[in-house]
Amino acid sequence: MDYSDDERAELRDLIVDKRRVEGENERRSCLRQLVDDARCLAFRNEKGEARWVSRQERDALGGSLWTPALLYLVVVEHIGACFTPPAGAGAQFKQALNDFGGIEDEAERDALWGLRCGWAHSYSLLNLRPYKPGFQRFEVIWNLSDPLIERGDYATDTWDQDYGSPRRGHRVNLLRVEELAEIMVGKVLKDVDDGRRVPAVSMEEFRLRFTFTTAASSLSEIISLAALTQSPPASGAAPR
Repeated sequence: MDYSDDERAELRDLIVDKRRVEGENERRSCLRQLVDDARCLAFRNEKGEARWVSRQERDALGGSLWTPALLYLVVVEHIGACFTPPAGAGAQFKQALNDFGGIEDEAERDALWGLRCGWAHSYSLLNLRPYKPGFQRFEVIWNLSDPLIERGDYATDTWDQDYGSPRRGHRVNLLRVEELAEIMVGKVLKDVDDGRRVPAVSMEEFRLRFTFTTAASSLSEIISLAALTQSPPASGAAPR
């Protein structure tokens, strides 16, 4: 996609610097808003760095585990929709994992897409895959030692609706999902800042689909609230 120098500068303002002033309003990147929300729930700072060193410390902050992981999977989907050639949502999600996350294994990409679908559609650990044979089951963990995915088994033929199936589900480490998405975000920001990457859609479509405008005062309130929710715990607070 061809972008003019002015459009590339606007893109840097929106994606790298988060906002662009337009009169009394500011235009903001949906990607950066999404990443900020995910980081807030995952107790990560504005650079995506963890503000804890153990599961106990993260638990002490009172954060959830599933919700930030879901948002980070949406981050992957957003990057695919914006920066990979137009295709189906699943295909773009998987292409983004390959291009920005270095996930070359098709089965792993398919598993992450399946978890995204199960969660986003019904917050379920079973993805029925109505347009493909079989189904996917998932187990989720959150720890500092296990890999991103330990692949399980799922049906490759037409599912007989046997919910008592002994097939083992894919085991997904949600901490690694967060880390993977942060790596992908970092690559997007660097590529856009260096001028090596532009969206796979026109600038007009990018503005309409992937940005929003807000009053500067409203944005300041949002930023202040985000800063408040990301404040460190009170001194002396003991991990649970």
